[in-house]
Amino acid sequence: MELLLVDIRTLALVSCLGGVIMAGTMLGLFTGGTRPDGVIEWGIGGLYYGLGYLLAYLMLTLEPSIPGWLATTLVHNLIGLSHVLILLGVQRHLGRTPWNWALAVPVILLALSGFSVDWRQIHLSFAAETALMAACSGYAAFLLWRARSPGLTTCQRMAATALAMFALFLTSGTALALVSPGSLGDPLLQSAAFLGGMLFVFILTMSLVLILFSGAEMALRDIARRDSLTGLLSDYALGDISARHCARARRYKEPLSLLSMDMDNFKSVNDKFGHSGGDQALKDVAKKLTRDLRETDLAFRVNGKAFLVLMPSTGLNEAVMVAGRLRQLIAESSCYYGGHHILLTASFGVAELWPESESFAQAMGRADQALSRAKKSGGNQVCPASNAPAATRFAVS
Repeated sequence: MELLLVDIRTLALVSCLGGVIMAGTMLGLFTGGTRPDGVIEWGIGGLYYGLGYLLAYLMLTLEPSIPGWLATTLVHNLIGLSHVLILLGVQRHLGRTPWNWALAVPVILLALSGFSVDWRQIHLSFAAETALMAACSGYAAFLLWRARSPGLTTCQRMAATALAMFALFLTSGTALALVSPGSLGDPLLQSAAFLGGMLFVFILTMSLVLILFSGAEMALRDIARRDSLTGLLSDYALGDISARHCARARRYKEPLSLLSMDMDNFKSVNDKFGHSGGDQALKDVAKKLTRDLRETDLAFRVNGKAFLVLMPSTGLNEAVMVAGRLRQLIAESSCYYGGHHILLTASFGVAELWPESESFAQAMGRADQALSRAKKSGGNQVCPASNAPAATRFAVS
C-alpha cells in the first residue's frame, strides 16, 4: 500500500511538471513574437493544471492544514479550469468566439461544494467537476477533428484523439463516482487517475506544439509565395502551382487557360506620380483582379507591371470573355492617389494549354506572344493565341 502511495505522489509531481512545461512552452511561443491564436489560453490552462497537481502532491505528502474535502475540491477546481481554458484556446485557434462565460462554471461548482459540503456527498462534487472536464475535452476534440486546415489536419487530429480519449477516461470516472462512491478512495484507481492525467498533459502539449509550429511554417511559406506589394501569388509559387494544375488537366482531360496581362504605358504613371503612385496603381489593379475573378482562378504578379491568371477548367473562349471583362473594368475605373485620378489600361494575351503536346512554359510563351500582339496594336486589347489543332483537342463524349 505504501508503494502505491509513493507512486501516486510521484505521478502527481510529474503531472505538475507536465502542466508547468505546457505553460512554459506556450509562454515561449507567445514571447517569441508569433503569438498564435489560442496560445495564451493554453498557457494559462497549463499553469492551472500544474497548480492543481501540485496541490494534490502536497496533500499526499504533507498533513494539510485545511479540511480534506476543501483541498480535494480545490484540486478538481484548478484542473477543471485548465480544461475550460484548453477548450477556449481551441475555439480561438480555429477562429471561433471563445465561450469565456465557461470560466465561471468551475468557480460556481466550487462555491456550491462549499455551501453543501458533506463527506457523504463529496462524490457528487467530484462527479460534477469530472463531467465538466470531460465535456470540455470532448467538445475540443470534436472541433479539432472537424477542422479543415490545409497542412494541419494530421496535427489537429492527433490533439483531438488525445482529448477524446481523455474525455472517455473522465466520463468513466464520472460514472464511477455516481455508481460506486466508495471506490474513489481505492489507491489503485487513484493511481490510474493520476497516470491518465500525466499522460494526457504530455501528449496534449506535444500535439499543440506541433499544431502551432506547423501553422507557423505554413504562414512563412505563404508569405514567401505572396507578392509583398499586391498580396497576389508571386512567380516563386508559379512553378509548383502550375505543375499541379497541368497534371490535373492531363489526368482528367480538363481545359486550362492562361491570361498574360501587362499594364499599358505604365512608365508614364511612375514618371508623373512617382514609384509610390505606381505602387498604389498596381495594388488597385490587384484588388480588381481579386474581386472579379472566380475562387478557383489564381492571380500572380510575375514581373513589375505584369500579371498572370491561371484559370482551371476554363476553355479559350471563356477565358477570352473573362479577359475582356477585366480589360473593361480596369479601363473604366481609375486609381485615386494624392488627390489625382490615375487612368489605367491593360493588354491581355490568352492561351489554352495543349496538354497532350506542350508544357506549361510553352503555353505561357504563346500567351506572351499574343500579349505582344495586343500591345503592338495599340494596347487596351485582348488577343487570343491560336487554338489547339484538332488532333490534340480532347474528344467530347
